[in-house]
Amino acid sequence: MKFKIENNQEFRILPIWNGQSFDLNISTRYVYIDSKIYYDLDGKLSNKIWLYKREFDNSKIASKVKSIGTRYFYSVILNGEIGYIEVGKSLNDIITNEFVNKSPQDVITGRKLSISEKYVNNIYPDYKNSFFSDCDKLDIDLEDIKRNQFNFFEYINKMSILSNRHLIDSDINTMLSHFIGEIRDEKIDKILN
Repeated sequence: MKFKIENNQEFRILPIWNGQSFDLNISTRYVYIDSKIYYDLDGKLSNKIWLYKREFDNSKIASKVKSIGTRYFYSVILNGEIGYIEVGKSLNDIITNEFVNKSPQDVITGRKLSISEKYVNNIYPDYKNSFFSDCDKLDIDLEDIKRNQFNFFEYINKMSILSNRHLIDSDINTMLSHFIGEIRDEKIDKILN
């Protein structure tokens, strides 16, 4: 379940099981096209779109691409329920600074993230004043987390640029086909050389 981030919420951060080990988060590139976010886990396609947008900013295709960036997914507990949050750079920096060089077991011990939300120009949320504070240790272990966490990779794949090409404008789809061909050719060249 995705939790919407709101002022004064308190989240407990959980490590994420990636199938082989635990990670603190999952980061993925995204492209915002025609009022919808599409993910790009390895970032190759979104980088090519970004370069195209920079070079041809006045084109019809480039005008449909509103923004490109990175999103960070965290597994969390809110009010006793396991879910996830999707954050930008400022909250990601706060969380990663808190847990730098910590083990997965350290992540689930007594710290909670308190959200402090302010708005810039009454439009954009700013979370830079969010902070961690002490709290009781969670009654959860790493095996519980493995069994109950949200399936991030399935969700990101389902919401990816490639999985949703049929929903994207035909002009952009043509551009994506060209970029996919370039990426394929780069991989073939790498294998052959």
